[in-house]
Amino acid sequence: MSKSMTQPMASANGQGQALVTLDGRYHVLERIAAGGMGEVFRAHDAVLAREVAVKVLHRSLSSDQGFVERFRREARAAATLNHPNIVAVYDWGAVDGIYYMVMEYVRGRSVRELLNAGGRLAPAQAADILRQTLAALEHAHAKGIVHRDLKPENILITTDGVVKLTDLGLARAFADAKNTRAGAVTGTVQYLAPEQIRGEPADPRSDLYSLGIVAYELLTGELPYTGETPMAIAYKHLSDRVPKPSRSAPEVGADLDGFVASATDPNRELRPESAAAMRVDLASFAGSLPRARSLGTLVSDLPEVEPTVAAAGAAAATVTETIPRLQRAQRRRWRRWAAALVVVALVAGAAYGAWAYVIPHTHPVPQIVGANMDDATARLGALGFVVRVANGEFSLTTPRGAVLAVDPAVGTTLKGGATVTLMPSLGPPPVVVPDVTGSSLSDATRAIQAANLTLGDVRRIYSSTVTQGDVVRQDPS
Repeated sequence: MSKSMTQPMASANGQGQALVTLDGRYHVLERIAAGGMGEVFRAHDAVLAREVAVKVLHRSLSSDQGFVERFRREARAAATLNHPNIVAVYDWGAVDGIYYMVMEYVRGRSVRELLNAGGRLAPAQAADILRQTLAALEHAHAKGIVHRDLKPENILITTDGVVKLTDLGLARAFADAKNTRAGAVTGTVQYLAPEQIRGEPADPRSDLYSLGIVAYELLTGELPYTGETPMAIAYKHLSDRVPKPSRSAPEVGADLDGFVASATDPNRELRPESAAAMRVDLASFAGSLPRARSLGTLVSDLPEVEPTVAAAGAAAATVTETIPRLQRAQRRRWRRWAAALVVVALVAGAAYGAWAYVIPHTHPVPQIVGANMDDATARLGALGFVVRVANGEFSLTTPRGAVLAVDPAVGTTLKGGATVTLMPSLGPPPVVVPDVTGSSLSDATRAIQAANLTLGDVRRIYSSTVTQGDVVRQDPS
């Protein structure tokens, strides 16, 4: 379902005319993908004047009351996640038993598309994807949410090079529903942790195993385990050890080999204790990896192709029914409402007075993380909120002057006049420039890279006091 928020498919509705409107505000414009859980559409939120992605669940899931309850619970939990590396969940609802979820619309591509287009990635590019995905997992795990179906399709990259993890929460509801019906292990078997295959409860370390498999695929362009059947692949997860990526990609160093081996240990007790610990380990050597093209450039350079629809069999048949289903549901609602309009007209004046002068207006906190502080303040003011600015913090991923965090969280419903606190980003933290005068060029380069700095121009000059090949002076000093 990750393509649900990436590249749109061709649509007969090219002028932006709504196919159907949900909840009186979400104007559905075009289908952009489909998968095991349903279809995803690009839509326009008329209330907040923004593009959103609307995921409409398959009829078979909507009729499963157990799934519906889990969907509601997981949607509420996912909406509490407020992190720049996680696709935001804004809203959810139902139209005559047809359930949908409203999410952030991401302009970019999935990691699967990157792999399909170019095979393996450079170690530095893979490390950048892993670093940002670990940051997302760290935040989700701290909130008690385990992904359970981490794979390249669920990792998106924007044209600015920002990684966005999607389908948090839904994966659990979908898996629980399928387990209830079939009594089988669910998920994408190529990335499942051994404990999930054994039917044991997943925990944060299960996500780390899946990310280790993703890391192997990023570095080699191939999966560690293949087989003719899902059971054959599952058996390899249980009985084999993931090979070193360097066997297939000689440019991969020992540090990344160790990173993959640690994450994919069959015994979860021997894996890193948390996403935070894995991120620290990755940061200890990522700065020394050879530089490569940025993720944003890779995404921008991908050819524009019509994405495939990840659906088959009954799911594919359901794909073509979603919009007609919504339109029929909407017509049924209009017929019921028409009978009530006579009564509504009689009390409209009183109702308007109550709305305008008595009933407090409420709005959800919009998705403003990463937005310019001035723009975010203006948007909140337009909704009637009072804005308070907290002390800023340094950030390696959020540019200076952008919103780093918001309190209450995005999606929280507040009354007009409520206070919303914004924390601005101060940009990357300052670092001390090491003094490398008198050092050899190689030693100086290592010292600069260890400080997370980039070596600039190197010029050779004569000196009567400094040994040939050593640094005479540096700028800045």
